[in-house]
Amino acid sequence: MIVVQHHFSIKDQFLENVERDLPGAFSNLSKFPGFRNARFMKPLMGKTVIMMTEWDSIGDFNQWYESEEFKKSLLRSVPDQYMESEPVVSMHEVYAP
Repeated sequence: MIVVQHHFSIKDQFLENVERDLPGAFSNLSKFPGFRNARFMKPLMGKTVIMMTEWDSIGDFNQWYESEEFKKSLLRSVPDQYMESEPVVSMHEVYAP
């Protein structure tokens, strides 16, 4: 299993919008093969919103990440003008429970 985190640094005036819209924009993830779970985290301090997804394999994640569905969902929930900088993506393989 792999875990992927998308870190979005959001401008102050748009933080509430992203916290509200991000989970709904990606509510269709379960239709993608290999999808396991998604979590959406808002900052206690700072401006970074994190979307964490879990997948059976890197191949499953890549199929979703390269899909038109991903691009449309991302633009709908986190448009470029909301971001202070480019999103940062990190990937990790789960090797112990």
